[in-house]
Amino acid sequence: MSTARAPAETARLIVRELLAVRAGETVALVTDPSTPAAMQEALVADLADLGAEWAVRPSRELRDKLSELLGSNNVRLLYAPGREIM
Repeated sequence: MSTARAPAETARLIVRELLAVRAGETVALVTDPSTPAAMQEALVADLADLGAEWAVRPSRELRDKLSELLGSNNVRLLYAPGREIM
């Protein structure tokens, strides 16, 4: 019998119990590149469900790699003026 949790269940445990995120808080979401996309999506979904805000701060290297992979016309960053994340 497997004891592995589904991504949504694991995300809920991380967000609500381990980190104790509260509604209205802003969370900088940072994951390892090897983190499965399903887990990243589950974290974002649980943060949104909780009413927390989330943000990422992509490195120059990541932006350059995305432009290289997708083409510079297909990469767009949206900034939230006046908001400081850490």
